[in-house]
Amino acid sequence: MQSRNEPSIRSQTNSPQRKQKAPAGTRQPNTQSKPQQIVLQNAELMQQTLAGLDLRQADLRGANLNWSNLTLADLRGANLTGATILGSVLRGASLPDADLQQVNGCGADLRKADMQRVDLRSANLAWADLRDADLADADLRGVNLAWANLRGANLRNANLEQARCNRQTEWPTGFAPEAYGLIWISEVA
Repeated sequence: MQSRNEPSIRSQTNSPQRKQKAPAGTRQPNTQSKPQQIVLQNAELMQQTLAGLDLRQADLRGANLNWSNLTLADLRGANLTGATILGSVLRGASLPDADLQQVNGCGADLRKADMQRVDLRSANLAWADLRDADLADADLRGVNLAWANLRGANLRNANLEQARCNRQTEWPTGFAPEAYGLIWISEVA
């Protein structure tokens, strides 16, 4: 059993089967293995520079990425369920189809991030900078957007049911938050 301080860092591949000689005149089966999957579940990656890395389909569930630089990182289809990205920079990162359920991203910089079809259910994006982010078809149910900046963001077909916001949440020009079933929270707890 590994503790939170001892991340599971391994690559998973499908190892090819022993080659058997094919009968004459037949095609050889493709025995190439699938691309490696990066597994960094529960990894401590605080204050790391991961800018521009190819982390497609990576397993980053529960990882601590606080204050890390993931500028222009490719996180398409990655699983970051329950990860923390407090104050992290993901400016221009590619996140389509990524799973960010229950991510704690207070103060994260997600400017110009491609977040199409991302699953952000129950995530905390309070104080996050989402200016010019593409959130088309994203699932934002129950996300905390208090004090978040979404100016210029694309929210086309995004599901914002039960998302929480406050008077300081900044919306794209022409966006009518009242029409989306948002929960308005008080600034005083």
